[in-house]
Amino acid sequence: MKSLHYDCFAGISGDMNLGAMIDLGMPVAHLVDNLRKLCLDGWELSAEPFVKSGIRSTMAKVMLTEENHAHDHHSHHEHHHSHSRSLPEIESLIDQSELSPFVKELSKRIFTVLGNAEAKIHGIPVEKVHFHEVGAVDAIVDIVGAAIAVEYFSPDRITCSRIELGSGTVKCAHGILPVPAPATVAILSGIPVNIGGTNIEATTPTGAAILKAIVDEFTDAFCGSIDKIGIGAGHKDGTIPNILRVMFVDNKSDCEVSEEYSVEVVANIDDMSPEYLAAAVSRLLEVGADDAWIVPIVMKKGRAASQIFALCNSHIVNEIEKVIFSETSSIGLRRRNVTKRILRRESFSVSTALGEVRVKRAMFDGQEKIKPEFDDLQKLAERNGLSLPHVLQSVTTEIDKMRKESK
Repeated sequence: MKSLHYDCFAGISGDMNLGAMIDLGMPVAHLVDNLRKLCLDGWELSAEPFVKSGIRSTMAKVMLTEENHAHDHHSHHEHHHSHSRSLPEIESLIDQSELSPFVKELSKRIFTVLGNAEAKIHGIPVEKVHFHEVGAVDAIVDIVGAAIAVEYFSPDRITCSRIELGSGTVKCAHGILPVPAPATVAILSGIPVNIGGTNIEATTPTGAAILKAIVDEFTDAFCGSIDKIGIGAGHKDGTIPNILRVMFVDNKSDCEVSEEYSVEVVANIDDMSPEYLAAAVSRLLEVGADDAWIVPIVMKKGRAASQIFALCNSHIVNEIEKVIFSETSSIGLRRRNVTKRILRRESFSVSTALGEVRVKRAMFDGQEKIKPEFDDLQKLAERNGLSLPHVLQSVTTEIDKMRKESK
């Protein structure tokens, strides 16, 4: 399995991402040819080798031809000549282009992330949001260019480290604001970040939105061999090198244990029927929780109560909290970032005498772990009029036989 790993120790901006993708091997001509499919005039793209803090990298610049001026937009406040566009206008621009369906959908997803953040900040419907900085030509190129890069490399998975946000202040359309900017904070809510590691705005809203839309997992750990490294240079100088490092990783099958960041959400409940609590657990799993469960507890005054837990990816923590508040009597909850260590697994289907069964396979310390999916076993039991233990034994015997014959 091939994956892209973003090492955001110094943050990310749209142009840093383009520089890293080009440095990783995406031809500039491929990027420009695809960007020209947008009905968007007045820009040119350059990508040149650059040494940043003694580190070789690639610096990408989007130049506005009518101004003949290269904008440094690592800080999103420096779009001096940008004009506002609404989300529907930007989506229409993308839809009317000749870009591939994949690039169109991913580009719109990134802009939707930005739109939802701005809508939340200003307390208005997303369709009423008018982008200022991100409505600029160079920012549109950054975002659509990011989608083109994902399509070009087509990784099986995209992961990202803890994200440095920086410190200080930033000047934007709404005045001087503290770093991280409000939109950046809203976008990265629930995602592992670091603040204060450098004295500049390290991560822009555009960079944050790109990560939120494309990353499958936020983790500092990965297992495999690094095939290639791409480094994109930013246009600022801070207390750490202003670069973005992206690695192409070959995730070897012999990497047995992986480490992931998750969010654990929990609420104490002492006034609900068990049936409704069970329904809430089902709902949590429906919206995407990795796991959900109930634990009996004793609260103050000796009251019997329950804790409802959900373990989820940071991307959906807000949806998880909505379920707890809407489906239970809870008026408060807790969340914390946790680290999971899990065995790498693969899933496949096996045809048995009783029918098709999905199987999970994992390895640890040279020992193979095989487990048929319970739901499939239950269906086979009902279909064949057999008990679950009988079906499990029969299916397991057949799988063992198949494995021995394949060796």
